[in-house]
Amino acid sequence: MSYIPVNPRIGMQAIAVTDTTQNLPLGTKVWAYDPTYGEGEFIYLSGIASTVVGSWVSYNPDDNSTALLAANAAGDVAIAMSANVASQYGWYQIGGKAIGKAAASFVDNAEVYATATAGTVDDAVVSGDKVFGVKGASAVDTPSTGLAEFEISRPYIRNGLLVDSTELTATTAELNILDGVTATAAELNILSGVTSSAAELNIMDGVLATAAEINGAADVSGRLVSIGDVTTYALLVANSGKPHIIPDLTSTCTISTPVEASGLEYDLIYAGVAADAADWLIDTGANANYFLGGLLHADTDAGAAGIEAVTISGDGNSNSKLTIVKPAPGTRVKIVCDGTHWVVVGTAVSITVPAFADQ
Repeated sequence: MSYIPVNPRIGMQAIAVTDTTQNLPLGTKVWAYDPTYGEGEFIYLSGIASTVVGSWVSYNPDDNSTALLAANAAGDVAIAMSANVASQYGWYQIGGKAIGKAAASFVDNAEVYATATAGTVDDAVVSGDKVFGVKGASAVDTPSTGLAEFEISRPYIRNGLLVDSTELTATTAELNILDGVTATAAELNILSGVTSSAAELNIMDGVLATAAEINGAADVSGRLVSIGDVTTYALLVANSGKPHIIPDLTSTCTISTPVEASGLEYDLIYAGVAADAADWLIDTGANANYFLGGLLHADTDAGAAGIEAVTISGDGNSNSKLTIVKPAPGTRVKIVCDGTHWVVVGTAVSITVPAFADQ
């Protein structure tokens, strides 16, 4: 390359020459023309050890020092026009068609990434190491061994991904969990205007859910559990938080709770349109996992002597069974685990008062 300055200065150092004398103020920018590669923009910087022609560097605009470009670098990027080593001064290209060092597998038209080999770039995708403002213009070994042509426009690198000036800490693999999510643009746009901070949103960094699992969470058809007309039913951890619909039963149904864990909750709702002829028996399986809280009993024996609505609770130390006797429409019982015990709340609509008992 034979670059001739477009705006030459008296005593100006040639573009392809390194010098132990600083001939211009560091940070000086000029344009120069080459018959083959056309016009390019260059910046005058101090050198660093091991620099050769075509070395990629990152540079600091504060003191105009350079460092061979490497993985996890951050800052402005340029390409050395000479073997501008430590304690020397020379030009670096920052605009136009340039020639720089490339890894053995580099292909034409590729995006550019910093590598573990200082001063050399590659097209292998590495999260946080993409060099912006540059694109490959030839495969490696053009125009000579170990070099490739590039189209550059004041390139830069930043060790991370910014969205609206906020850095995301999720990895590429973690972000790719969204690959295959079937939410529409309108559904995803619900996030528009969300005021969570980057730190709050980055709680998802490391989430292991698959696209299928995320789509399952968005599927309302899976948010309801129908118990069916059965005599036994085991509540599932996976169904915690979901409404459980219980029909008019043929015979008593024993509903067993899962192994205790804080935060488990189940909402049992009677779906019949008349009083059931059978009972619900909710069983924790052990007196140590007794019921706390209580229910409102709404007595359907309207007009009979006695209180029509009364609260009912267990003994708070061993009652681990709860029988809802012949529930009527309006019955809804919710149980929530505190890690050891089950807190019960809701309304039992029935002629008969619910009964708490030990195992």
